Amino acid sequence: MELERQQPKMMITRVIKLDSTVTTDVSEGDVPEEIMAFADAVVGNGQARVSVSTPMDMKSFGNGSGASVSITLSCNQDDDTIATVVRQLGAWTRFFAKEQCSIADDEFRQLHAQRYPGKAL
Repeated sequence: MELERQQPKMMITRVIKLDSTVTTDVSEGDVPEEIMAFADAVVGNGQARVSVSTPMDMKSFGNGSGASVSITLSCNQDDDTIATVVRQLGAWTRFFAKEQCSIADDEFRQLHAQRYPGKAL
């Protein structure tokens, strides 16, 4: 029985909180070519599904910004392949979480400047 291969997925969440205002942006992002090529290399029988998420926050007393990135892909079911996939997805989620957290922090700073003109963070 041939399994239908599931395409890799990348979920991105950005959160900005200032006082009682919370803004959340959730999207399923395009999977970069590098991840697609890696998925093709490790898919094997595709019977294992691996998902790795990395959250990252820049907050002070609850106010600030944060991001979370999750990447999921199918791979061969052997231990070595799964360990390789977990390590590689971990590296990618950390990279993208840092990038998305920086974007969220810029948005937080803009919101703070609009709400409190002239007041430093």
